[in-house]
Amino acid sequence: MLLSVVGYPIAHSLSPILFEYLSYKYHISIHYSRLAIDNLDDFNKIFNENLDVFDGFNITYPLKKDVYHMCQHYSNIPTGIHCCNTIVCKPSISIYNTDYHAIKYILSREVKNLWEQVIILGSGMTASICAWALINYYKPIIIFYHKNINYEYFPKNKNVHWKQLNKINESINDKTLLINTLSPMANYEFLPKKLNAVTTIIDTDYRNLPLKNVAISNNINYIDGYHWLYYQGIEAFKIFTNKTNLSVEYNEEWIKINKYDKIALIGMSGAGKTTIGQKLAKKLNYQFVDIDEIIEKQEHKTISEIFADDGEDFFRQLETQMLAKIIKNEKIIIATGGGIIESEKNRKLLKSNFFNILLYVNVDEAINRLNNSKTRPLLTGNIKGNWEKLWNDRRLLYYETADYIINLAKNNEDLIYEDIKEIIKK
Repeated sequence: MLLSVVGYPIAHSLSPILFEYLSYKYHISIHYSRLAIDNLDDFNKIFNENLDVFDGFNITYPLKKDVYHMCQHYSNIPTGIHCCNTIVCKPSISIYNTDYHAIKYILSREVKNLWEQVIILGSGMTASICAWALINYYKPIIIFYHKNINYEYFPKNKNVHWKQLNKINESINDKTLLINTLSPMANYEFLPKKLNAVTTIIDTDYRNLPLKNVAISNNINYIDGYHWLYYQGIEAFKIFTNKTNLSVEYNEEWIKINKYDKIALIGMSGAGKTTIGQKLAKKLNYQFVDIDEIIEKQEHKTISEIFADDGEDFFRQLETQMLAKIIKNEKIIIATGGGIIESEKNRKLLKSNFFNILLYVNVDEAINRLNNSKTRPLLTGNIKGNWEKLWNDRRLLYYETADYIINLAKNNEDLIYEDIKEIIKK
C-alpha cells in the first residue's frame, strides 16, 4: 500500500512514523512518504497523474479546505465541516476528516467530564472541527480569534460565542476546557500565567510547548498533540486498510523523533539531482558526492562505456558497492543515478540508511536539461519517448523508496532547505 501526507512545510511530519508503527503492529505492508506541495494546482496535477499508484493521501496545511472543495462530491464528512484530511483513491475516490474523530476520541477517553465551558484558541479549520464535535455537549463554546473571523465554517448556534484573544482573562471561569489550535509559531504573550479554573488543556499540534509549560506550572491535565495525531491517524489507517475493528487505545510507543545525517537525492535523469545536491550540501555544510562521478573515476570509464562494455547489471553492482561504502560517512548528501532504484539491494540500502528525497520533474523540463547530453546510456535516440517509458517503469519504485517528494516545477533548493533543516543533524 502506497500512502503520503501532503502539504508544506511537511518534512517535520510524524505521520510516516505513526503509519510505520501501525503497519508493523497490524502486519500490513505500507510505504508512507511526505509530498511537499503548497497549492491546489500542483496537487491536482500530481493527484491525477498518480491515481493508479497511490492508495491514499493525508492532507495537511495549507490544502485541507481547497482539497475538500475539489473533492466534496466524494465526501464522507459530517455536514458543516468544510475541510478534509484524508483521501482514499482505491477502489474509488472518497474523502474524510479524521480530525473530527480525534477530538471525539480525546473527549471520550482522555477528558473527564468536569468542565462547564470550552475555550478554543484560534478560528481556523481545526477550530471549526472542534466546535462541530463539541456542539452536542450543549455547553458554551468560546472561539478566540486574533484577526480573521471565519464565521461560515462554524456552527450557527446560541452556545457558540466569539471573542478576541486579548480578552481571554475575562472568560476563564470555573471548570474550563481549553483547546489550542494555534500554530507553534504564534505569539502566546496573551496567555495569563495563572489558569486555575482550567481543568484540561488539549493541544492539536505536537510541536507546541507554551501550553504544556502553562499546564505543568498550574497542575492542569495536559493532552499533547501526539494524542491528536495518533487518534486521527488510527482512524485514517482504519479507513485506508478497511480494518474497522482495530483498537484505538493510545500508546506512546509509536513516538520516534528522527534526525538525519545522510540524504540521498533520487529521481529521473534531468531532475537536477547534482545541481540541487551541491547547493543543499553548501547550505547544510555537508559533504556532497555524485555516485555516477565516483564510479566513473573508479572505473576510468564513462557511464555509457560501462553499460556498453560490461552491461547494466554490472553497473548496478558498482552502485551497490558505492552505497555500502558511503553509508559509513556522516553529514553527506548524495546524487544518485536515475536507475539506482531498479536494484532491490540499492533500494534496501537507501531506505535503511538515508533520508531519500525524490525530485519530481515533468518530462519537458527534464528534456531541456538533457539536450546534447551524451552521458545517459538509457536515453539515446528518441529521448522524450525513452524518458517517459523509463519514468513509467520506475515510478512506483521511486515512490516506494522516497521519504520526501517535491515537485521541481516551482520549488528549488531554498524551499527544500527551509523544510528539511529541522530534521537534519547539525
